[in-house]
Amino acid sequence: LATEAVHGLIYELDPGTGVVERSGDLEAIVGYRPDEARPDAEWWVDRIEPTDRAAASETLRDAVERGVRRHQAEYRVRHRDGSLRSVWDR
Repeated sequence: LATEAVHGLIYELDPGTGVVERSGDLEAIVGYRPDEARPDAEWWVDRIEPTDRAAASETLRDAVERGVRRHQAEYRVRHRDGSLRSVWDR
């Protein structure tokens, strides 16, 4: 119900294992179903526009290393069709 209410991707990263669980809205954002995506953070990072990648990765890495439960970053990701999509990651 939560994923339907927000109309966005919901993900959860287990910092101990590095496994990422993603909601079905992954397909709307980047054109891949959750079962087509490797269940790790690097899969997502590979889709971040290279000019945005360092800042976005640093924000997430900092949050994981410090155990911060909330972070925020805006950047662009590459859709399966080649287009760029803006995301607000929080």
